[in-house]
Amino acid sequence: MIVDIAMYGGPRAGKTSLLASMYSSVLGETRRAGLDIRRSNPDTIRQLDEAEDSLASLASQVANDPTLSSGEGVASTQSGEARRFDFIVQGSGVDVAALRFYDFAGEDIANMSKVVRDGVHTADILLVAINTPPMMEAHKNPDLSQLHLRMNVPDQLSELLNDWSGPALSLVMLCPIKCERWLHDPELTGELNNAVHEMYRATLSILSRDAFADTTVVLAPVETVGAVSYDGYQLYDPSAPPSHRNIVMRWRSEKSAFWAPRFHEQPFRWAIFQVARGVDYAHVAQGEGGGAFQKLIAKFGHKWANEWGLPKIRVIEDFWLDQSGVETFRVAAHHLAAGRKLDEPYQLIKPGRLTEPLQR
Repeated sequence: MIVDIAMYGGPRAGKTSLLASMYSSVLGETRRAGLDIRRSNPDTIRQLDEAEDSLASLASQVANDPTLSSGEGVASTQSGEARRFDFIVQGSGVDVAALRFYDFAGEDIANMSKVVRDGVHTADILLVAINTPPMMEAHKNPDLSQLHLRMNVPDQLSELLNDWSGPALSLVMLCPIKCERWLHDPELTGELNNAVHEMYRATLSILSRDAFADTTVVLAPVETVGAVSYDGYQLYDPSAPPSHRNIVMRWRSEKSAFWAPRFHEQPFRWAIFQVARGVDYAHVAQGEGGGAFQKLIAKFGHKWANEWGLPKIRVIEDFWLDQSGVETFRVAAHHLAAGRKLDEPYQLIKPGRLTEPLQR
């Protein structure tokens, strides 16, 4: 099974940082659960290792320079391309599934380039990385709305969904990033939830249409540093009014300068949940009298055939014929997916086919 995840977010939103912290957070737990998840190519390994090193040193850097960008040091995706990060999920030593994250340049998203439209419209999952401080400032002060519009490009997101031409999305994840300030203070978590619903009202309205009836929508905030929190903004030119061109964000380092993010694995758990439901589908098919692999291919296999080739598919078919191995994999995948959070500010905004019970 191949699951394509398109990552949507404005310039310097923190999409690559999220990927780096997300993988490291689940590695130990996946192995304890009985799964093996690995980064599948040298570029993915190198880029995520570099991003993780930058995040690990960010807290001490902010202590010296509070106006340092929270994305400083993490290489941005180049305009005109979609960087692909592959994670292979193995069961019994067999490559059973691939999670493929596509990271687009923020500039391409802002300009609605063809590479973004094509990538999003062919995805199974859409991950929307929300730069939290600009959203929260604009939510409090409408005069700063341009800050949110320029840095999170929500209007372009609504346009992408409004002109939907691909297969129905299985899942949309709204993921506020750089939200440590709001997650660390229980009194502020409700404000974060309310702001997402208000500032992405148009997006959520489109996702409630019949065209997205089967699409699950979740709110899943993540921390990518943990030890660094937003501390307000200051003006480049104090004599000029605040605007997106006249604002610099300030950050503060917590008492512990160690890299200590929380909840950054949540998008990964949701992606694994999609894999687990695919295995559930095969499990139900097997209970109906066999043909599990053939039914799985009919439902999910168009990407397998194009990407993995016949020899590899035959190895996977042997895996599906081993009912005990499939059951072990299914239990392990559900164990990892069970860590999905749904308490405030996390929320299942709209249930869809992914979260419904399977029918025989």
